[in-house]
Amino acid sequence: MKKITLLILTGILFSAITSCQSKEESVISKLQAISEQIEEKGDTMTDEDWNKLEKKHDELMKIVETCTFTDEQEEQLYKIESKIATQSIKQKGKDIGKSIKNLLKNSKGIVEGIKEGLMDDEE
Repeated sequence: MKKITLLILTGILFSAITSCQSKEESVISKLQAISEQIEEKGDTMTDEDWNKLEKKHDELMKIVETCTFTDEQEEQLYKIESKIATQSIKQKGKDIGKSIKNLLKNSKGIVEGIKEGLMDDEE
């Protein structure tokens, strides 16, 4: 009877360890998929697409907090996270650049509007 109990407990422990390992691998794989999606489609993604991706990323990061990674997995996780952050900053920079370009493009009209608005007060 003791052998059966020990065998069952060993099986449960092994099962728990293996399922946890698969959870870590799964979250790493899903984060890698996010990185690849940004790389492939980042330039054409809408604000809604970015919001969905950020929500998915946030959910995965909550799971990350519950995992125990090996050193190798941790290194892989940091690499993917750094890449995602860099890709996001790069995309935001492009968006800011477009906004500044549009602002500068329209600045002549803005300045003329301000001048006219100030002249109206003087009359």
